[in-house]
Amino acid sequence: MRTCEWNVHRMVVAAVVLCTCCTTTLEITTLEAAEKNSSYKAALESITNGELRAHVDYLADDALEGREAGKPGNREAADYLVEKLRRLGLEPGGTDGGYFQPFEPN
Repeated sequence: MRTCEWNVHRMVVAAVVLCTCCTTTLEITTLEAAEKNSSYKAALESITNGELRAHVDYLADDALEGREAGKPGNREAADYLVEKLRRLGLEPGGTDGGYFQPFEPN
């Protein structure tokens, strides 16, 4: 169980970092990349700053208890991300056919 909890925690942290980086660093490279790759441009245009901010605000909310492994907030954040992945039509890639990938923490 602890393995899954660490995985969920890492997934949430990665999502928050990605969302945060998207709003701050991609502005400079957006035009250059979009000109080179229309699918990249389409991806950038598929979400607004407001939508991105809503995801970050939800995942960073104190109600999720810092998304600490073993806490209910951790599972809630993971379930939130899985629901978003499902809505996007992304197929799971976990070893059990789900969205989670077990690993051994250091």
